[in-house]
Amino acid sequence: MVALLCQWTGTELRARMAGIGEALWPAYAALLRSEPTPPGPPPSEPAAAEPTAKAAEGGGDDDDLLDDLLEDVEGAKSEADVARERHEAELRAHAAAVKAYDDAIARRTATVRAFAAVDLALGEVVTWLGDHLRHLFILLLGIGGVIATAGRHHIALRPIRGRR
Repeated sequence: MVALLCQWTGTELRARMAGIGEALWPAYAALLRSEPTPPGPPPSEPAAAEPTAKAAEGGGDDDDLLDDLLEDVEGAKSEADVARERHEAELRAHAAAVKAYDDAIARRTATVRAFAAVDLALGEVVTWLGDHLRHLFILLLGIGGVIATAGRHHIALRPIRGRR
């Protein structure tokens, strides 16, 4: 019976816990509920463009001809410029990820971690009960049948009573 009550009210309890967490710590559900993952290492410097064997031999294909034509256009960026800009953008994104990670770590105090542990444990229990509710019903029905039979309260084991 407790399993039924926990499972039926579990989603509402999780929503309440998230609401309380949001009221106490802004962005609790999005950032603070779980442990933040650290960003990876910073992106490495792009490799210098190495000439291919065909270009070194002097024989080019259609892509080389197209590259030669496009490089002559005014304002067109070379591949090295594009790679450098992409690398700078990756470095800025990595710096922003590191700052967000440091901010999240600073905001996850001991109180937030304890509250999140209770919240996540409740979520795990609710999920487990939801997955195993059918099995718990069958188990409960079997236990009830065994108790009724052992106490001779089963309908087939009662003495016959007449209407007289």
